[in-house]
Amino acid sequence: MTLLYDPWLWYVSGIAIAFIMILLQLSGEKFGMSSNLRTLCCVCGTSF
Repeated sequence: MTLLYDPWLWYVSGIAIAFIMILLQLSGEKFGMSSNLRTLCCVCGTSF
């Protein structure tokens, strides 16, 4: 469990982030700035 809390090497964390992003793309999840902007506009009552 201490492995998760210790600092990771940059290339290990980079591969992990890339793998998670690929999984999100394949599952059809939307993420990123445009998704956050769309949510913010819906909260404010404007259309995007």
